[in-house]
Amino acid sequence: MSRRILALILSVVMLFGIIPANVLAVENIAEEAELSYQQAQLVATKAELKDQLAQLQSGKMQLESTLSILKALQNGLNELTQQADAMAAEIDALLQLQYTAQQLEPLRQAMQERLEQIKNDAALTQEQINAAIAEFMSSPEYQEIETQWAQLKVALTAYGIDIEGIEERLQISQEAYRALKERIAAMEESLSQQNISKETLDQQIAEMENNLVQLDQGAAAIQDGLAQIDSGMLQLQDAANLLNQQKENGVAIIFVGEDLDVLIDLCDRILVLCDGKVSGIVDGRKTTKEEVGLLMTKLGGEKEACD
Repeated sequence: MSRRILALILSVVMLFGIIPANVLAVENIAEEAELSYQQAQLVATKAELKDQLAQLQSGKMQLESTLSILKALQNGLNELTQQADAMAAEIDALLQLQYTAQQLEPLRQAMQERLEQIKNDAALTQEQINAAIAEFMSSPEYQEIETQWAQLKVALTAYGIDIEGIEERLQISQEAYRALKERIAAMEESLSQQNISKETLDQQIAEMENNLVQLDQGAAAIQDGLAQIDSGMLQLQDAANLLNQQKENGVAIIFVGEDLDVLIDLCDRILVLCDGKVSGIVDGRKTTKEEVGLLMTKLGGEKEACD
């Protein structure tokens, strides 16, 4: 015989010594403990869901802050890059002007020396000297060099310097350009770090959103389980009501079960079987779970335990 311990409940109203034919069998569908556990799980899941939502909102705020910093850094970097480009163009222009000045100065010096020779030529009269000077100064070579020299001076005026100030202005511009490049490098490093932070936050937010979906699905599943348990509890209550109605109508009810709380609540008399034999019959309105449990492990009140 099966090792399962059975409790047989009899609520009998004898009619002419015969048990009526309409005998009901009811099975316990759900347990209070399972309902409490599921409710606790739902509370815990909702709490975790709330915590995840708070973390997600915090993460999104951090992301917005990081994006603002990134935007500011990018704008600053663009501005510095434009300044550096302008400074580099200025340095190139100054270098070109310096080169032009270095090429023209010896030529102008030679022409000035030639003019001095003409002026100091003792073999010429003053009229001849003037004519020679005029002729020399009207030569294409002289005119070309003087034109280039005048253009050079005009170009230097745009930088607020003369020919003698080219070298000093170049040094200042080159130092400023190096400082700009250092600032650009530092800003690019900050931009890189902020981009890494943004990528990390993006990943964390994606994970939190995925967790929220899973938690929401879990909460929905638990709520479905609770609904099923509630439905089972209602069915159990309906069954208990049916039992009581049938008892009041004089129907004999045989209820087989293992839940001692249910047995004691529903039954007038409880017949306990152990190892296929009757181990005791007790009054369901007076007995305790301890008494029934003891009978479930002993035969007819005997001391030896059931195998």
